[in-house]
Amino acid sequence: MGAEGLKQNHCRTPVAVFAFDRPDHLKRLLSVLKLVRPPLLLAVRDAPAPQASAQQRHRCEQVHRLLAAPGWSCEVVHHCADIHRGSARLDEAIDWVFEQVSEAIMLEDDLVPDPSFFRWCEAMLQRYRGDGQVLQISGRNPLGSWPCEGDDHHLVLLGSHLGAATWRDAWQRARSAVPPASFPAAADWGPADPLVVRHLTLLHHHLGGGSIGWDTLWQLQRTYLRGLVAIPPRNLIQDRGFDALATHNRNPMDLRATVSTGQAPPLQASRHPPLNARLDRWSLLLDLLSTHLDPAMARRLALRPALLRDPLLCHHLLPFQLHSETMAALEVLRPWADFSEPIAHLRLELSAFAAASNIP
Repeated sequence: MGAEGLKQNHCRTPVAVFAFDRPDHLKRLLSVLKLVRPPLLLAVRDAPAPQASAQQRHRCEQVHRLLAAPGWSCEVVHHCADIHRGSARLDEAIDWVFEQVSEAIMLEDDLVPDPSFFRWCEAMLQRYRGDGQVLQISGRNPLGSWPCEGDDHHLVLLGSHLGAATWRDAWQRARSAVPPASFPAAADWGPADPLVVRHLTLLHHHLGGGSIGWDTLWQLQRTYLRGLVAIPPRNLIQDRGFDALATHNRNPMDLRATVSTGQAPPLQASRHPPLNARLDRWSLLLDLLSTHLDPAMARRLALRPALLRDPLLCHHLLPFQLHSETMAALEVLRPWADFSEPIAHLRLELSAFAAASNIP
């Protein structure tokens, strides 16, 4: 990329980076940020737990040094937790971010954005600032690519928190949203896909259980306001966090780890394209499929629906019940996969389910 191209991709929006003990991941992210040179870096670090090993404490110190000298001329404002908080309390760190700035791009340390993400994201932040309905920008397209037909973005309900941006007023308004006593019925959601509404309804029913993460809670809080998310037609954020140091998912063959990145589309003057219900639906099917660490076991369970009593488990098995659609979604993702083994394996399990169920 020439000097003019790099200048066009320069980022003027504050960037918040959330890190803990993965200096190698952080180096990759900072190498991208060095290309776009945001003028303000909000460096958010978690503290090691009291029982942390010497190796983990050393990695945390490496992270601190990297964020103190990120590699380009910028202001760095640090926020380090006084005790180990864990990723479950990332929402409290975001509260701090919006005490500092009115809008921000937020990146966890295991993400690798395409440099063009920042130009596209800033355009979306400007376009929907004060909109009231679009509450988040996300650079993640779970299907890799989905045509836009004259627009430079899609609007969806289920936007990823990975590589996200939002505004202080949108964050605070959603954070204070009061959960309704009963979730609205699918018929009340207009063009939204019924499967997506069912997914959100199940999340709402589990809200009082205390096991919902901050990202799921943020999704629900946006939903209570009927908030939408702008996402790009091509994926702009790669998730490299599926490894031994991951907090939750350490499976490097997770379907979500396969999605590569492309260039942001040329910016158009469009605003408020219609809700893309099919993109929402297929993204959800792939996300549910990704939750199965043992797809063969999931296939066997899906073949015996009469034995299942847990509504949430039944919901997670829907990619098998909706075999044809899930296969179509995998086919859309396939050209964007960095490695094809997970897709090939899942296709085999879906085909085995179809054959056992006598599905054409």
